[in-house]
Amino acid sequence: MKSLLLIASALCLSNLAPESAQAATILDNVTCAEVGPGAFSCNQASAVVGVGDEFNISGFFGIDFSSGILSIRALSSGLLGGTVLQFQNLTNPWTSANLLSGSVGNFDSSDVTLTSGILRVDFSNTGTGLVGPFAAGDTFTIGLVQSAVPEPETWALMLLGFGLVGGAMRSRRKKAVSPSFA
Repeated sequence: MKSLLLIASALCLSNLAPESAQAATILDNVTCAEVGPGAFSCNQASAVVGVGDEFNISGFFGIDFSSGILSIRALSSGLLGGTVLQFQNLTNPWTSANLLSGSVGNFDSSDVTLTSGILRVDFSNTGTGLVGPFAAGDTFTIGLVQSAVPEPETWALMLLGFGLVGGAMRSRRKKAVSPSFA
């Protein structure tokens, strides 16, 4: 009866834990402008991911993060030259990135690198001659995986479990008295 009461109270207390936090805080509605060959300056450092493009770079790229996928869409045609895009998420770094799809000239998985949580997308070798590698509407996607972030409920239940195990180990069981005859 006592253990049943403890279990019921533990379940009630676990419902009082705060709601899960969204770990995907990357960018939202950031506008970037080219300030030099392949260099961009953005109007915000970071915000929460929302619906639609998180980046709009010089009216040329539309960049959208959603469900672990980064989509880069050409808004207009043109040459990219030595453009290199870098994305970083310092609060919860990415652990892997891979090119899922795309049909941009000379752009392949070797142009997508992830080092110390910084995603680098390198367009410097894409396209040939005077023909731009991107035409309006071209899109490619990169799959991203972030490290797991424990939620408050997980921590609360884990600590509760450790407490129950510790309590069970500390409690002594009384030996049953049984008569023995010689």
